[in-house]
Amino acid sequence: MERIPFSWDGLLFRVPLDWELSAFAGYRKAGEFHLSDLDLGERMITRWEESRVPISLKDTAERIKTENEGRGFTFLGKRPFVIRGHKALGFDIEENDVGGTGSIWYCQAAHRSQVAYVRHDGSKQEKEVAKAVISSASCHERGGKRTWAILGLRFRVPAEFQYESAQIALGTSHLILSGPGRHEKIFLIRRDFAKDVPRPEEHPRGLEKLLKSMMKLEVVLDEIHPSCVGSKEGFKLMGHMYSRDLLLRRSKILLTAHSLEVPEYDKHYLLGALLPEESRHWQTIEGATFKPAFILSK
Repeated sequence: MERIPFSWDGLLFRVPLDWELSAFAGYRKAGEFHLSDLDLGERMITRWEESRVPISLKDTAERIKTENEGRGFTFLGKRPFVIRGHKALGFDIEENDVGGTGSIWYCQAAHRSQVAYVRHDGSKQEKEVAKAVISSASCHERGGKRTWAILGLRFRVPAEFQYESAQIALGTSHLILSGPGRHEKIFLIRRDFAKDVPRPEEHPRGLEKLLKSMMKLEVVLDEIHPSCVGSKEGFKLMGHMYSRDLLLRRSKILLTAHSLEVPEYDKHYLLGALLPEESRHWQTIEGATFKPAFILSK
């Protein structure tokens, strides 16, 4: 079974191709995401919480067990496990006649506790898939960057950038990350039915309108010219906006984005950043964020 990376703020798993993000909540401090498919519906649930102190794996397992009593959620067994060098507690569950395999662990590097489990139909093949997904977990990175693998793209961003908002929908989906400074943003916009999307060089104001709508900011496009991202040809967009601080001092915010059409998957992408002219993050964004890998499925 083909598997592809799915990563939310540096918490990465390799999951089956047909599993898709179906729910998400919270921020870096605490949150969760759910992946689903057409067979069992909800397939994977992953929750995390930041903590400077390592958690008790056994106590966490007991808390999960207690919280789910009376809801058809039964612990079948626990066992020692290892994830990316971290001690973990693996477990098997039964949830309303559907099986599940999961793990609880604490990552010292990310100062984050994680619980992830995968639901399966009880067959040997499905159990192997569940174990493989849990075992593929990667929870920390080096070099001051974090990976996102979502909406068909895998890319890395400066670690200071955190989730701000997202929308997953047929037609137009987006992800917006916020940096530590005012008006520091990285964004990904995916539009389905790419053949119906106006070409940037022919309708620049259409893209400008889309950016204003998504970012809720008065962005102005200045230049559009051909470019390449990896093997994909596209267009590079450059623009700006102005911001005033509490003392009414005006500063210039720069926009750089890459517009990419992927006709074989009928999708159009806009991957970009909005940062002050002097931001130290531009180097990382140009060298890492703007060099994404495509992980598309039809």
